[in-house]
Amino acid sequence: MWFNRGVPVLSLAVSAVVLFARAPVPKESITIWQRTDGPFFSQALLWEPASLTEENLRALYLRRAPAMRSRRAWLVWVFVDPGDAYRELRGKFATEGTYERWLGQYSAFGRKLFAMGELYGYRENVVLRFRNAVGTCTESVLAGTNFLRIEGGGIRFEILPTMARYPRS
Repeated sequence: MWFNRGVPVLSLAVSAVVLFARAPVPKESITIWQRTDGPFFSQALLWEPASLTEENLRALYLRRAPAMRSRRAWLVWVFVDPGDAYRELRGKFATEGTYERWLGQYSAFGRKLFAMGELYGYRENVVLRFRNAVGTCTESVLAGTNFLRIEGGGIRFEILPTMARYPRS
């Protein structure tokens, strides 16, 4: 299946902070990809479009926080469309390829926006990124600080997720 191909390396961390959530985690959640490498964990989920809200993503974090305490870093992606998951997890993170490949890839983006959520955890810090169906993006700190935005030498940086390419077996 397509979700067994690329391997996310930047998986992110843990949180012991408990937040209040009013909405239950959707029962329609389907795991389409998952990987654990030592203390790092990453997972991609497929939800029904009506279920993907910031409130439900916060509830997912609350439910997952106790289990993630043993992980140094973790990342959970939540999608509503398998094609969008493929483009996000496989297509945009690739760093090699021909002009034709990239032209096709970029031509495929922007045809229809889908909601998407990302939960990034690193040690005691957790960040939620959410894109709704019209393309509005938000970023919220659920625990600790926003470790994805750092400053060094007076220069501000943003940490972006990447994918590693392992040899095909």
